[in-house]
Amino acid sequence: ETSCMVKDIRLMRGVSGVLQGGNVGAVAEITGIEGNTAKPTVKATVSNYTANIFASLPITKRSVLSAAYRQTLYNLYGNSGYSPSGEQDEVQSISDIYIRPHYDFRDANLKYSGKTRGGDSYYVSLYGADDRFNFKVEQDGQYAVDAREKNYQYAGATGYDKFWRNGAISSLRASYSKYSAAIDNVTSVGEGADNKLVKTRTDNDIEELTVKLNHSLNIGSHQRLTAGAEFTQFTNRLNSQKRDINVPAVFVTDNISLGKLSVEAGVRMDIPSSGNPGLSPRITARHNITEELTATASWGIYRQYISKIPYQYSTGHFEMVWSLSDSTFMRAYHTLAGLAFSRNGWLLSAEGYLRQTHNGLYFLDNSVYASDNTVIGGDLFAKKEFRQHTVFASYSIAGMRKPVKETSHEIKIGGVSSVGNFYFSANYVFGTGFSYLSTSGHNHGQEGDQGHEQEEPHGHDDDTESHTYNRFDIAVTYRLKRDKWQLQAGISLLNVFNNRNNTYRYQLNDQNRVANIK
Repeated sequence: ETSCMVKDIRLMRGVSGVLQGGNVGAVAEITGIEGNTAKPTVKATVSNYTANIFASLPITKRSVLSAAYRQTLYNLYGNSGYSPSGEQDEVQSISDIYIRPHYDFRDANLKYSGKTRGGDSYYVSLYGADDRFNFKVEQDGQYAVDAREKNYQYAGATGYDKFWRNGAISSLRASYSKYSAAIDNVTSVGEGADNKLVKTRTDNDIEELTVKLNHSLNIGSHQRLTAGAEFTQFTNRLNSQKRDINVPAVFVTDNISLGKLSVEAGVRMDIPSSGNPGLSPRITARHNITEELTATASWGIYRQYISKIPYQYSTGHFEMVWSLSDSTFMRAYHTLAGLAFSRNGWLLSAEGYLRQTHNGLYFLDNSVYASDNTVIGGDLFAKKEFRQHTVFASYSIAGMRKPVKETSHEIKIGGVSSVGNFYFSANYVFGTGFSYLSTSGHNHGQEGDQGHEQEEPHGHDDDTESHTYNRFDIAVTYRLKRDKWQLQAGISLLNVFNNRNNTYRYQLNDQNRVANIK
């Protein structure tokens, strides 16, 4: 969905239900808007980064056709120049080069949705996007890099919900998505007339086709049972190699409400075409201690069949690509517990979580490591609503043990205010990130040329400046409504102070030099 077509986003960062599949990480459940069946609607927004337009047109009294388009206005990456860092020594010198790559992004969404005379609902949605990223840099005849990346994404989805008189609901969903990346690299490292350019190309596709049918019904007045089946086919292509895996699954989940205590317990069984079947039980409990204080706890097992892994496309050269898991699938155990307090416009919450991931691959210091990983973290959140104003703040901390031992922090503050027909919003975020992720772009050089999996990393130089990020955004919207028409206009400024937040890293090294292109 494009941003104009989104009605609600529900982020399940830790423990999600059996209906949401088996992703090891967070799951974003996006609900699209239905459009206006009474009259045509047109909306347009513009920021210093993107322009959006949305339109909906009633087709019948109970159906509507909606369309949206988004386009970047100019290059998103604005830092350029040469900035040396590090001390010169007899063995090796290090330099950082900040570049201005060229970047274009656009996407479009078309959706037809409606309801039948009996109250059933249906939709058909199509989505397409492409972005292009390239840069070229050369330094004193020592090295030259010319890199291009083209990404395309196509998706389609349809669904039908049947509402029965006894309160039961039958749902049928079908979806298809394809992500395609074409990456070209022309690289030269070293000096002298004998130096030769090395050109490589990586084609990487990942496809997912899913059909799901489930039925939910009430059992008595305190219980609702949902059962269903799902078929998913994953297809992956890396250059000339093509692989696929079929994953049929069955699931059942039960929601029980017993006064102040509610429990959602479910189990999912995946039956992949390669590998052994796997059970994934999950449970969530919620207890209202008082009217203001609520405690929650969750636990679950997850199995994931696709992921991004380090790929060595030539000697000592790595990049991250989408790949299917072999018969040893990525598996994770999630545990979460929290408290929430709400009173007089205040919302305070605290949450802690533990995630243990098995069968992961990590890229660190130009080598690939097969390792299990444990992440322990917590979140604090506070929000206050008063009159037409809302302010909020949050703090998150996460610590990992492998492939390196480190801790990450993130702070967010913001607010929303309404004054007459004007609506103002502002937010600021600062975080440190995980340093090993900053090397997940490309890496070229002589170290780690063996290109095979290592058992454990032997050390890592933590470059805090390279992976911290911070951004301040502001927006203002004006709304005017009359009997037969309404006007909404707004403007937003993203990254107001133009802070440098590195999103790409390309490392070149030989015996005497290391150059980090960011």
